[in-house]
Amino acid sequence: MNIVTKAKLGARYVANHALQEIDVRNDGHLSKPNIVYVHITPTCNLKCIHCNLPQVDGIEHGTLRRVDEMSTDEWLRTISELRDWLGPFKLNISGGEPLIRKDAMKILRHACERDVMAGIVTNGTFIKEDVADQLAEMGMFNVNISLDGFTEKTHLHFRGKHYDRTMNAFQLLKKAREKHKVDMRILVKFTLMGYNLDESIEVVRWAKEEGLDGVMLQPLELKQDETELAYLWPQDFNKLDQVVEQLLELKDSGYPLLNDRSHITKFPAYFRTSMHKQASLLQREGTCHVGVTNFFIGPNGDVVTCFYMDPIGNLRQQTPREIWESTLARKRREDVRTCKRDCLLTCMTTRSLRDKADMFLNVF
Repeated sequence: MNIVTKAKLGARYVANHALQEIDVRNDGHLSKPNIVYVHITPTCNLKCIHCNLPQVDGIEHGTLRRVDEMSTDEWLRTISELRDWLGPFKLNISGGEPLIRKDAMKILRHACERDVMAGIVTNGTFIKEDVADQLAEMGMFNVNISLDGFTEKTHLHFRGKHYDRTMNAFQLLKKAREKHKVDMRILVKFTLMGYNLDESIEVVRWAKEEGLDGVMLQPLELKQDETELAYLWPQDFNKLDQVVEQLLELKDSGYPLLNDRSHITKFPAYFRTSMHKQASLLQREGTCHVGVTNFFIGPNGDVVTCFYMDPIGNLRQQTPREIWESTLARKRREDVRTCKRDCLLTCMTTRSLRDKADMFLNVF
């Protein structure tokens, strides 16, 4: 991204932030979403024990059965409609494992060709040399690779296989961006839990040594089978506090940790309350902004602004703008505004203008 484009985009972010501050108080739609998140498929080639997505896909009569996913043409049309409405925007595609879809590269290229800043969240197992080369060549904005264990033992405990593929994906992407002389950002998404607390520090240090562009820590989410997975949660809260202090020190020292300080400092309270099934006690300070900042698209075209609330429309029947400006969307913004649950999902975290500026400078 050149300096002029970056400056224009930064100016748009500041202006939109001001409009969001108005909208969050009156449930309006003067502003537009900052980022569009797309769960392109729930299907994945791994069966991670801590995954929070429902296992809704499977094999039927020897054929992989996907649940009502939008077609290639529907995704291409949706991206074009979003671009017409939002102008250049940030698109984040994930799954499941998005690269399991045979049309994933076509969808990503369509976005890049329309000046959309496209990113992808992947487990990295499908990133071979030719895939990495295509991602860099088409102008991908960033590639986020999920890595929940720095050591092979921890990775295999969570994901079961393909540690070598995942780690090799980082090297292939670095090689490809150097070959094409592009500023494709390579990021790590790390699910933080008691089982891998120490390794979070190692991953942040390793990312800097490897020349990667950032690490985003996502605290493990509550699941219905929390009892079975209780061993994943921190048992030693003194150790948790120490790790959080080390993470804050690394961030202050310039390591590429993308979580803002306020997000990191909430980890101990989150894990303490969740351990005792009292997550509702973790109350938000101030007003949640996801109703005016977020636009999540599910595999079937359903649109939500909050994962914990019902859809506000479906892209098979409406355009993105029609959904955003609908009466139902206005009602949902009111629901979000009055909600006091303090979610620690990284894509739902409310950031100040200063935090947004820091993220913009580090990632863009």
